[in-house]
Amino acid sequence: MKRGKKTIVIGIGVLLVLVLAGAGWYLNRAIPIGTGYVARYICSSVFISHRDPQITYREDVAPINPLAGIIDVKIDQAQKKVVASSFGLFKSTALYREGCGCTLVTGTTEAELRKQTFMSKEPSTAGARVPDAPWPTGDGGVS
Repeated sequence: MKRGKKTIVIGIGVLLVLVLAGAGWYLNRAIPIGTGYVARYICSSVFISHRDPQITYREDVAPINPLAGIIDVKIDQAQKKVVASSFGLFKSTALYREGCGCTLVTGTTEAELRKQTFMSKEPSTAGARVPDAPWPTGDGGVS
């Protein structure tokens, strides 16, 4: 009888370790997605839509994101960025850039993103339209 109890206790212990390892793996994959979602959504709401971040978080983010309860949000108005973090380990940053909107900082640095330039909305005089030329340089059909 003792051997049977020992086997059951070892089995339960192994099962518990596997469940904890699986939960750790899942959270390691899910939390960065959750923090990225929160950072990007709050950034757009604050810097593009000019909404109150607390109301946006409470009404728009928390009901949709199941990880919202463990995510902290910091908004830097001067730098126009939002940092969402969970447990101090998983951080996502979203930057607002004029003419581009909000962008998650992934695979690059904030400085590199801020250095990027964008196409002007003003039409260029160098590429003047030729009426009979094919589109996009003229009004003619596709070549």
